Amino acid sequence: MFAKFAKDNANGSLVNLAIDRRFGVTGESHVKDVKLQVEKINVFTSPKFDEFKQQLLCNEPDCEWKPFVMEMKSLKRNFPTRRSRNYPFGDRVAEHSTRAELIENLPDPSLVEKLVDNYMDTFERTHRLFHRPTFEKQLKDFWLNPTAVSDSWLSALFMMLALSCHSCPVSMLAGIGKTRDCLVEVLVDAAELALVRTPFMFKPTLDILRSLCMMVLAKEINIISFKDEDNVWTLMGFIERLAMSMFVHMNPYKFLGMPTFEAEMRRRVWTTIMFLMMQIAIDSGMPLVIKHSDFDAGPPSNIDEDELQFVDNFRPGTSFPSVFEIGPMEPVIQARDLSEFTESSFQIRLVQTFPRVAAIVRRVNDISPNMEYTKVLGHDIEIRKLLRDLPRLFDNSGELGIGNGKPQWAKLQQIALEMLLRRALLTLHQPFDVDPQKWPRYQTSRWAILECSLALLNLQRELYGDGATPSPFEWVGELFGGHFRIAVIYVMLGLRRGDFSDTPDQFSQQPTHQTAWEAVRACADIFSRTITKSVSHYKMYTGLTAMMAVCQCVDAGEPSHINSALRSASSHVKMVVEQAFGVSTSTSSNTSEAQLHTPASNVVEESSRDMYPNTLLNENAFLIEPTVGNAQEFDGRLGNFPFDIDELLMDLF
Repeated sequence: MFAKFAKDNANGSLVNLAIDRRFGVTGESHVKDVKLQVEKINVFTSPKFDEFKQQLLCNEPDCEWKPFVMEMKSLKRNFPTRRSRNYPFGDRVAEHSTRAELIENLPDPSLVEKLVDNYMDTFERTHRLFHRPTFEKQLKDFWLNPTAVSDSWLSALFMMLALSCHSCPVSMLAGIGKTRDCLVEVLVDAAELALVRTPFMFKPTLDILRSLCMMVLAKEINIISFKDEDNVWTLMGFIERLAMSMFVHMNPYKFLGMPTFEAEMRRRVWTTIMFLMMQIAIDSGMPLVIKHSDFDAGPPSNIDEDELQFVDNFRPGTSFPSVFEIGPMEPVIQARDLSEFTESSFQIRLVQTFPRVAAIVRRVNDISPNMEYTKVLGHDIEIRKLLRDLPRLFDNSGELGIGNGKPQWAKLQQIALEMLLRRALLTLHQPFDVDPQKWPRYQTSRWAILECSLALLNLQRELYGDGATPSPFEWVGELFGGHFRIAVIYVMLGLRRGDFSDTPDQFSQQPTHQTAWEAVRACADIFSRTITKSVSHYKMYTGLTAMMAVCQCVDAGEPSHINSALRSASSHVKMVVEQAFGVSTSTSSNTSEAQLHTPASNVVEESSRDMYPNTLLNENAFLIEPTVGNAQEFDGRLGNFPFDIDELLMDLF
């Protein structure tokens, strides 16, 4: 529910006041809740802006903006398209594909093995589903007798390869005779066909759960259809219930005779299912479909991969046990102390965070959210304690690395865990983001949101790097892209509202204007580097660039130059797209830049050059506080950018 505060009631509880019917009923954690805050300041308060909007959106051939608007919109045709589909239960007919025909879709065995290794070093490190030595042995057996494997195992292999294609270096796919996107499409189609051939509804297996979880990951990074991340919550609910039908959510040692290997695999798979469910519930604004008291599977044992041996007499592809006998089972694994870092430490720490994160998501995204502010502050303390403990845990990972540094995958795990905790903390405080001067009781929430947003943007920079060399973590940025989008919106709101100080304050440690602008510009730079991925990426970058241009004019006390700043910003976006695709949308070599720019002072022209490309703003740009007139200019001009506001910012909001 989109909840706002009507008054500070006696117990400080959350009061639901309004539902935005355009977006349906979603919880406070959804990014669209922030859109309402932007729209509160994005109203047309001056007749001249109404006139400007009509001129901007007019269809008259002699309209000044018409050629410019058409050029901006025509950029969309450069972006890739993908068909919409009900993946993975869609329009493919599995009966017409034999197992041998499916296997023909596999790449060369040498490439398959490289892609499997890459998957194990990337996605498997954050979303653990397999036992690497066992899968590598199964793959070797597969090459000896390809048709002997189960359809569920084959579906998991195809999905593993598809995800790995997305995260591997470009050089790994050199010489395959097709583009990365074409190969990914072949693999995800084959995975779907193999899955539909299995009896997944009435006889699910761990391999089926693995394949489905990887399909969720594929949807989250939009390698199947664009905008898939918007509807993945329903698929995740299905996976969760399928796992519960196999009793994966229960402590495996309750079942007499269950092999230790099976017990460990169940815990790994269930932990990943819950990790996905937490993230998706937060991003979608939807409730968790299970309470923490509904499962007791527990974390995996604190061991490395080579300390777990596969049980040879246990046939892979089956679901143990077929008949459950309740009774005690003594663990045979000698697990290490929890303070010792192993390849299982990440999942163990994830399980420890689940109760706190689940409590936050359940309350905030409840259909009738109600949380006393004292409990909010209590959750805040506990989440921050978990955040403080992270460095100590992962510092011990240096023993597993080369030389004195921690292994790359340990750094990746630390970032992933910190992002979950930061996003949960932001979610906790979102409903209480109100004016601290009017509601001083809630001022902690305003600063907590800005702090978490800046921290998330800093993590984004760690993942993407400076762009000088390809980052091995870019796939993680795509997977957690929703976190960064909501973070940059909140930072822009903070800049618009004047929440950041002009000078550092050693007592309050409040972030400065410069710090906030650095984070926003770094985010915009990352968006520009990924702009060719889809129209959604293009719109995200365009929307953020427009907001930056307008907010800079407001900060500088130059509202009369907003029109010029928006035009300069849009011209910059156009240039970035054309350079990325190596195309030009202009009908002539110089579509008269003079027609697209109104005269502006040297100060504004210089500040425009400062914005593009990324450089720090002049410190003097922040010395003028926004006035009421400036706010009206911001409200009108942002809405009048050469797209309808909903179309322009639909992917940011």
